[in-house]
Amino acid sequence: MGRRTLAGPPEEVAAALGAHRVQVRLRSRSRGELVDQIGVFGAEVAPWLE
Repeated sequence: MGRRTLAGPPEEVAAALGAHRVQVRLRSRSRGELVDQIGVFGAEVAPWLE
């Protein structure tokens, strides 16, 4: 992972972001994988954002 990559439990990722708005760049190998990652981020991380 790169030096600016966040990883961990959803609540830790949201706390590390510390923002009301975020722009994310999800790395993926296919369109399907990207759609899955967007769904997981929206369901598991976004609710923890203020």
